[in-house]
Amino acid sequence: MGEFTDIRQDWSNAAWGLGKVCTLRTMGESFTGTPRYLAEDGGLVVLLDDGQEKRLYAGDIFPVAGLE
Repeated sequence: MGEFTDIRQDWSNAAWGLGKVCTLRTMGESFTGTPRYLAEDGGLVVLLDDGQEKRLYAGDIFPVAGLE
């Protein structure tokens, strides 16, 4: 698992949008949330507007106009 830890850290250092409010689109669903970190299972952990967390494994992330 040590190798993934290095990859996860490199990804986090280069990732756009972490900690920023974004529009996320996945599997026909679109919502606003704040990407937080890459989980150990490879999912992107997103904080939703209602305070819950959701893990995403595929999708697109877009800036929210006026907040980028």
